[in-house]
Amino acid sequence: MNRIVFCGHGGYGSGYKSGLEMIAGKSEKILAVDFCEGESDETLYTKLQALCGQYPDDGLIFACDMIGGSPYKQAVKVSFKKDTRQVVIGISTLAVLEVLPVLNELPIWELAEKLVEVSHSCICHVNTNELVGEEKRIDEGI
Repeated sequence: MNRIVFCGHGGYGSGYKSGLEMIAGKSEKILAVDFCEGESDETLYTKLQALCGQYPDDGLIFACDMIGGSPYKQAVKVSFKKDTRQVVIGISTLAVLEVLPVLNELPIWELAEKLVEVSHSCICHVNTNELVGEEKRIDEGI
């Protein structure tokens, strides 16, 4: 089975997981690891290693909050030279929702690339000054 592990500063991982579960329901494919204030890089590495030990035969995509931070660095360390592990940074919720249904149908590296590709296409700017007269559509959502 392939899984996505959200890992970041503070409650990023558990918060991201919670938001996805609110939208798509609970899933054993979504995991979270938080890097809490006061924790060391070594503590985070130990948490990630323990998680990897729980799923030794699964593909894991570590979805980190930002490049260069401790969560990113430790995710790269536990993924280094492991064919079943990938690291992505800054992916969007819409990308995860699109990839979840096919999570076990594609190779792990292809899933990671798809998450990044779809995330890029989800970025937009809504100029609220141009929405005059659109109140009804705003209330309807997407």
